[in-house]
Amino acid sequence: MKEVELVIKIPEKIYESVMDGTYCGTLYQELKNGTPLPKHGRLIDASKIDCRNGAWTFMEAIEYAPTIIEADEVES
Repeated sequence: MKEVELVIKIPEKIYESVMDGTYCGTLYQELKNGTPLPKHGRLIDASKIDCRNGAWTFMEAIEYAPTIIEADEVES
């Protein structure tokens, strides 16, 4: 089954109750207003890129930056 990656904004309290299993509402409106992610490569946390100490080149720093969302799989 094909999957859709979606970015939604919800209040932190709702997120916490969903994660701890106590949420019993609906997220229909949040899902409806969500933003589908386009096809993409590996998404990283750019704020974690640090090559100031000279140990890495910029490209190495990008390579080792933490991955937030893995790259889309190549469709056949």
